[in-house]
Amino acid sequence: MLKQLLNPTSQPSYHKSIVFSDRFLQAFFAIEHEYDNREMFRIRANGKGRLLAHMTKADLQLATMLHVYAYNGKLEEVPNRYYLYQRMEELYEEPVNKDQFYAAFEKFLQLGLLGVSQDELLGHLELTLPHAIDPETGKAGRLVLLPSLVFGRSFTCKPLALQKLYYYSCMRQGQDYDRLLQWNFEHLAPFMHRYESSHVKRLLKQAGEMTYAGVPLFSVIRTESNVVGEPKAVYQVNKALLPRYERGGHYHERLPLKKSYKRLLSRLEGLLEHAGIGEYAVMDEGRPMRQLALLLKDKTDSYWHIVVDRLSRMYVETGRFTANVLDTIKAELHDRFSAFLLGTLKQTGLFSYLSSGQMDVFCQSMRGVPKAAYRRACWAAAATARANYSRPAVYNTLDYYKRSVQLDELEEILPLENYRRQALDVGADPESFFVALLHAHDFIRIKPIDEINQWLEVEINRLPKWKPIIDPPAGFDLSSFIQSHMNLQLS
Repeated sequence: MLKQLLNPTSQPSYHKSIVFSDRFLQAFFAIEHEYDNREMFRIRANGKGRLLAHMTKADLQLATMLHVYAYNGKLEEVPNRYYLYQRMEELYEEPVNKDQFYAAFEKFLQLGLLGVSQDELLGHLELTLPHAIDPETGKAGRLVLLPSLVFGRSFTCKPLALQKLYYYSCMRQGQDYDRLLQWNFEHLAPFMHRYESSHVKRLLKQAGEMTYAGVPLFSVIRTESNVVGEPKAVYQVNKALLPRYERGGHYHERLPLKKSYKRLLSRLEGLLEHAGIGEYAVMDEGRPMRQLALLLKDKTDSYWHIVVDRLSRMYVETGRFTANVLDTIKAELHDRFSAFLLGTLKQTGLFSYLSSGQMDVFCQSMRGVPKAAYRRACWAAAATARANYSRPAVYNTLDYYKRSVQLDELEEILPLENYRRQALDVGADPESFFVALLHAHDFIRIKPIDEINQWLEVEINRLPKWKPIIDPPAGFDLSSFIQSHMNLQLS
């Protein structure tokens, strides 16, 4: 089983059929019901507007790719969105570009065709297709098969209207291969975004000329008149190209693993075998083991051994592995994740922007943020904060002046104004400068004046440098500030 985990069928065959959820396809094609509203959306704040209720080639490719890898309406253990685009590049001979893919992804989210959640500790994404599963039965229901020809250049180069027509026709044809389908132009024309009968007829003629390896995609496609004399399309998808449904999960591909992830699995398998609990690797088709490897990827060797030892003791005590073992381990890491969040703030200098009363709220708002992305965003946000939300600690020599009995006495003995200019020139921290002057005052009764002057000149050059004073505006929200820098990275 482990060999299958390490070497899944990661390179989809162009000859495999694609199994679509009929419920998803119905919802997918329904997005254009509001086409005339011309509602726009943007994937970047200053980016170009795109039609929300308009299907694109990128939408077709994204929907198809998701169904290649989805199982029971879910795609689990997805590292990031770009990883999905790489899968699309593997599937299609001519995939849409990355910007079009991201636009389609955002559109699916806004229309509810796709749901995304992120495990705050594992860092990976889980994608759900809400319309793929019947909420009452929890099952996919009717399935629609599409041939793999839709991945080929000869298909994707066709006009979008023809690609949509083929997808929709396969959905309606189902496994009833000999049924003739009919569609009145009254409804077919808006579907194709062609409103002249002559334009619809021209597209139908092009559809009849579509072939794959010399075989027509439609075995029948013609125009007739309906009972009231209006034109209608009569058509049938060529059964020679339609796949036959066979029970089993062989239609779905497992998302390929990154090389680093394969190494994690191999190492974990060795530890499990050594502990005598190698069967954990094959539980639930290896899913718990894959998630455990993700959970341990940034942990120390000692923590790996602690977790494996806990699994071993649990198995000895109960004779089985409980389903919530990962939840238990995750709960223990929850506080460690908060420590990581706050520790990164201290490391980058952002901790001063967070009051003690805001710490819990901040940590809660950052749940689900990938560690690497959070760390990069903090460094970027710290640079912006220093530039915009801080002020210098020193402006002139007056910042190195302070009244006290000792310093007033020292003022009469030493040329303190010269030392203030020296401190300003070297950027000395004012408080450290005052401490040095107090030390100089202590020397008055035990050292000659010349020796005190020499010591003070050298000491000022050694003083720590002043740091900008944190001065955020009223109502400053650090979590939103960091999140904005994460969004900039994504765009």
